[in-house]
Amino acid sequence: MKRLFFLFCLMLNHLDGFILPSQKILIHRKQIDFIDERICDLLEARFQVCEEIGRQKKSISLQEENTEREKQIISRLKKNHPFLSDDLIDNVWKLLFTDSKERQKQQQV
Repeated sequence: MKRLFFLFCLMLNHLDGFILPSQKILIHRKQIDFIDERICDLLEARFQVCEEIGRQKKSISLQEENTEREKQIISRLKKNHPFLSDDLIDNVWKLLFTDSKERQKQQQV
């Protein structure tokens, strides 16, 4: 699927002069739809891993929250993704951390 998406983007660049701006917008919206679906797939995978971590933490009586780990993740992401604003990374990952901790609390050993 990723390969098809890449080929589609290459083809789009070659046809650039033959496509009307309104058609380009539709094509780019389809690209965004595709990317959004991949983001959701990755979020689902992330939460499945978080739930497993929650089960493991419960089995060894560790608390759900690890603020040091959260700081490390945010710091790494800010360093590796300078195109994204610090506020975006802070806000999105704080939401992810909150949801992840809730999921971990619900896990049973």
